[in-house]
Parts: sequence; structure tokens; C-alpha cells
Amino acid sequence: MRSTQVSQFTDAEQGGRIVAFIIGTCSQKGGVSKTTTSVGLADALTVAGLSVLLVDTDPQAAGSVGYWCGDDWTGCEVVKDDRPELLSKLRSITGFDVIIVDTPPRLDSEIVSTVANATDLVVVCTMGDETEIIAGIQTINKLPAGTNARVLLTRCDGRSWKEIEAMQSTLRKANVATFDTAIRELKPHRKAKNRHMRPTELHGPSARKAQRDNASLGAEIQILMKHAGTAATVGAR
Repeated sequence: MRSTQVSQFTDAEQGGRIVAFIIGTCSQKGGVSKTTTSVGLADALTVAGLSVLLVDTDPQAAGSVGYWCGDDWTGCEVVKDDRPELLSKLRSITGFDVIIVDTPPRLDSEIVSTVANATDLVVVCTMGDETEIIAGIQTINKLPAGTNARVLLTRCDGRSWKEIEAMQSTLRKANVATFDTAIRELKPHRKAKNRHMRPTELHGPSARKAQRDNASLGAEIQILMKHAGTAATVGAR
């Protein structure tokens, strides 16, 4: 990682500067590809030409954003900071179009509530399995009141798109905002993490599938950004 603290990007005098669109990724438990989603989304938005800051707030080292990106990361800017008092100042960060915050996989964490209160959107990563759908609904219900959250189905079996669409439909019928994109369970996700590489640096048919999933999620995010009027300055927001 090239940076160590959120504070080095904060600017108390923001007048007229562009405010970033802030995204938090969260999950009720580990093993649902939350970090895979964070890094893949950051990479996709960077390739799309946006300036991205990726914030790792997970105290654990193994499997975290910090582990994945390492010291030779060539993608977006990455910082590791798990101090709630600084994470509450995400709105004062300047110089980026998008800030993505990868939170610990536990909803009772002060970090999660702090980040949720500071974001424009929380991406709730939920395993694409019928038995796990309820976890996505429970996760949204446990977030602070007023949080703008959407469920993203992850680790999905790409051979069963009808089942994926059925699960998305079930969530929407329960009035749960849900992404059209689903992140498939693909080996390149693990390969990129183990090799400390950007997902877009991998080659092959499976890698292209993983890249398409990330790009699709990035495209949905950009639409939400436009609807939110992210291009407005601080004073106009």
C-alpha cells in the first residue's frame, strides 16, 4: 500500500471542491467475497477513468484489502485505517471521485456504524444461495436508520442464472434494493488476491468473466452516482 492513514487526504477547507461518492461494503459474516467486491469494484472504476481511494478498515491482516494490495499495488490509492474518529471524517477527503471503504465482517462493530453514517451507499454482500437471502435482509435492517443500502449477491454459481435472478426477485419483492449484477464464484478472484494483482491484470476466459462482473457492478454504481448528483460541489450538496 502506498499510504497509511485517512487523515493525510482530509481537507478542512473544502469550499468548491468536488465531493467524492462514498461507498461502504459490509457483510454479516466473513467468507462472502466482501473484500473481493471492494477490490474488484475499485479496479473497475479506476479502469473506467475515475479517481478511487480504497480504505481498508479490517483489523485482521490475512485476506484483507491491505494483504491483497501489498506494497507494489499499481491500481488506485489504498490506505489502512480502522479508527472510527478518523473514518467519521470521510466527507472531508478531497481529490477523489469515489471512496470505497471495506469494513470488518461484523455488524456490531463501531467501524461499520461509523462508515454507514458517512456513506452515500452501502453495498451489502450476501452469498448467492437461497438459504443466505435472509442474511442480506437482516444485514440491511441492522444498519443505522436512513442508510442507503443495496444487496449484492456474491459467490454465485454462474451456471444457474435463473436461480440468481429468482433470488434477486425475492429480495425485491421484500422491498430490498438489489443490484442487477451478481459476482460469480470464479478462480481468478482468488488468484488475483494470492498474487497481489489487480483483477484486470489477469488473462483467460475465467478472468474475463470476473472482469465483466466487476465492470457491470461499476456501471451500476456510476448510474447511482449520476442520480445522486455526485458532480456537485460541497457547497451545493
